[in-house]
Amino acid sequence: MYSGTAGHEALITSITTEVESSAVPLVTLTLEHDGGRGHSVTLTHVLTDPVSGRLAIADDWVPRLAEDDAARALSDAGSLLDATTTGEEPAPLQLDWRAQAVRLDDVISDTIEPVDLGSGSGANAGATTASGDLCLMGARSSNALTDFHGSADLLRSSIVPVSVVLDTATGRAVIAQDDPGLGSAAVGSATDARSLGLASLVVRPGDGGAGVSIPAGPGPVDGAAGHLGSPMQQLTGTPAGEDVWALEAPGATLVLAPQAEGDAPDAAPDAPTHIVYGVRNG
Repeated sequence: MYSGTAGHEALITSITTEVESSAVPLVTLTLEHDGGRGHSVTLTHVLTDPVSGRLAIADDWVPRLAEDDAARALSDAGSLLDATTTGEEPAPLQLDWRAQAVRLDDVISDTIEPVDLGSGSGANAGATTASGDLCLMGARSSNALTDFHGSADLLRSSIVPVSVVLDTATGRAVIAQDDPGLGSAAVGSATDARSLGLASLVVRPGDGGAGVSIPAGPGPVDGAAGHLGSPMQQLTGTPAGEDVWALEAPGATLVLAPQAEGDAPDAAPDAPTHIVYGVRNG
């Protein structure tokens, strides 16, 4: 697995889970130099996405825990596993560890300069993929991912999908409320004054910037999970199960909305279809 766009040196050759508890999403990465120099390096305590289990990597950057906080996270995992082995319902723990971002190219060349990300409980791989920036999930209860009964709305209400965003272009981390990009943006369908009260597809950045509003008419919005809902931060990194999905592309923001039932007669019965809108950046 390559670590980013063309020009990076680190190649991920293996990903190993560090703990058995899915509530504590830590893995170890084995890296090799893309030039084939014949040696490998390991990077421990890398945070993955506790919802999807996926690795979050944004143009060579990954989130990890420093040694002290990794020890705390491993202790939390041990407490949860001990309760499970005795047949008891484990008491909920508040999961919140200090994280940092590192570049894998720096790891392979032994020149690590970590960037502090503040506290979090995992990565948000969906928001990372959509925005191209590294997104950290906020603190959560250890039972947040088992008590949402498949409801994305309930899951979002029990966690902080994105608390901190690392701008990969500058290496600067900001809290979600100061992020102008897609990482912390709310995405969905809503009634917008700018569209004269008609339903629109909207992208609202965390910093309160102008964002995107696309008057979409009744078709795609009616197909959005069956209701007109408030915009919500992305979790899954795929349109499946999301009302509306947005993706940063070179020079544009793409917004995907479910196609209204009956509007795509050639589609396979079980294959969701989407309308794609493109909005030029700047």
